[in-house]
Amino acid sequence: SSWAASPNTNTTTWLPSSKRSWGCGSEKNCKSANPFDMLPLLSIIVPVYNVEPFLLSCVRSILCQTFRNYEIILVDDGSKDKSGFLCDQVAESHAQVKVVHQENKGLSAARNVGLRLAKGEWVMFVDSDDELYDEHCLKGIMERTQNVDMVMCGHSNIGISGADVTEYPAKVNEVISAKKYARYLLDFSYGYLGYVWAKVYRRTLLEHNSIIFNESLNFCEDQHFVVQCLCVSQDIKICLDNTLSVYKYFIRKNSVMSSLKKGYNPKFFTDFEAYKQIAELLHERFHDPLIDNLALNNDIMP
Repeated sequence: SSWAASPNTNTTTWLPSSKRSWGCGSEKNCKSANPFDMLPLLSIIVPVYNVEPFLLSCVRSILCQTFRNYEIILVDDGSKDKSGFLCDQVAESHAQVKVVHQENKGLSAARNVGLRLAKGEWVMFVDSDDELYDEHCLKGIMERTQNVDMVMCGHSNIGISGADVTEYPAKVNEVISAKKYARYLLDFSYGYLGYVWAKVYRRTLLEHNSIIFNESLNFCEDQHFVVQCLCVSQDIKICLDNTLSVYKYFIRKNSVMSSLKKGYNPKFFTDFEAYKQIAELLHERFHDPLIDNLALNNDIMP
C-alpha cells in the first residue's frame, strides 16, 4: 500500500519536557490535551527545509490556537541549517508534536511522509515559512467540516515589506459539488483555488483512494493533489468559504516559487506534465465540455 510507513523513515515522537516552553509565551495559553489520551481530530503536516528564520513563528501560530484537538507532524527534509534542531526543541515541550528527520527528497515526498503518519480524522498542510491567520482560525475551519469531505477557506498574501497585498476575490460561502469546484478552480471565479493549504481534507478520502503527492512534479503539485481529491467521485462535497481567513502566505525573496521563476529552470517541464495529468483526470471524471475547454486552454495558474 502507498500508505505504509517507509522503513527508512527516522521517526521520533517526543514527550513533554519542563525545560522549555515554546508558543504564545504562556504555557497556560498554549497547553493542549495530551494526544496520547485520544486520537487527534486534525493532523497538521508541516514540511521543513532550511527555514530556520521562520519555523518557530509558523509553529507558534499553530500552538496558540483555541482549537486544541490536533497533532503537528514536522517533517525535516534534510535541512542544512538549524531547522531540524529547532523541530526537536519544540517537540520536547509539546506532546502533540511529532518530528521526522529524513534525507532531502523534496516537498512532495516530505508531505507524503506526513500523510503516512497522520492519525487525525482531518488533514491540513501548512508550509513552514507561512503562518495560520489568527488564534481562532482552526476552530473556524473545523466548525465547517460537518457533512463535507473538504473545506477551503480564505488566506492573506503578506508581501516582503510585511504589508497585506492580497487581491481579495469575490466572497463565497457555500457547500458545492466537486464539479462546481472544478469549474471555479479553472475559471478563477473566486481567485486561485489550487493551493493545498488553507484547506482541510477528510483523511479517509485520501487514504481510501490512495491520494498522495506526485513526487515527480516540481511545479503545480498542489493543484494536482487537489484535483485528485475532486476526481474521486462526483458525490464529493466541499465547503468553500473565503469569508473566513485561516492562512498567511508570505511572499519571500528567496522562496522556492521565486527561485523557480527566475529565468530558465528544467523543473518547469514538470509543469506541462502536471497540466496534462490534471486535464486527463478532470475529463475522465466529469466528461464536462466546459471543464475540458477550460483545462485545455487555460494555464491552470493565474
